[in-house]
Amino acid sequence: MFQYFGNKQALYEYLFQYCVTQMRHAYRLDILDDHTDFFDRVWAASVMKVENLKKHPYVAAFITSAATENASDLKDALGSAITEGRQFTEVLVLHEEDRIKFKHSEDAALVFQMLLLLGDGMVSRCENGIDYDGIMSELDSILKMLKRNFYKEEYLQ
Repeated sequence: MFQYFGNKQALYEYLFQYCVTQMRHAYRLDILDDHTDFFDRVWAASVMKVENLKKHPYVAAFITSAATENASDLKDALGSAITEGRQFTEVLVLHEEDRIKFKHSEDAALVFQMLLLLGDGMVSRCENGIDYDGIMSELDSILKMLKRNFYKEEYLQ
């Protein structure tokens, strides 16, 4: 392996990039674009992500371990990739036209950040096996609650 990668850090970075790319390909942009509501896109993207993780269960574990890596040389190299991944996800689900639906337009980005942190927490809770159905049921309830509390009345269905 050292013939191909040179050192352990290069191998680790390659694996991380492979996992990130694999996760990005799980999202069907055409389907996400069909949804005109932020919370519907979050739900659809979450379903796509979970379906992908069911097929590739070690990808989530590897990305999570990489995100919490303490080695400074790896942390620097992976930090920008993690930030890019979050930005990619934000572009997928949070559109400018969604901001007008919120009681306070600045809350849209904050709710998105909160959902990212929520996702991180849900995954970290499942170290001994992931209960995807339980996570998705809980996420559905949370998304409905957030929509009720953050959207203007006229955008509630």
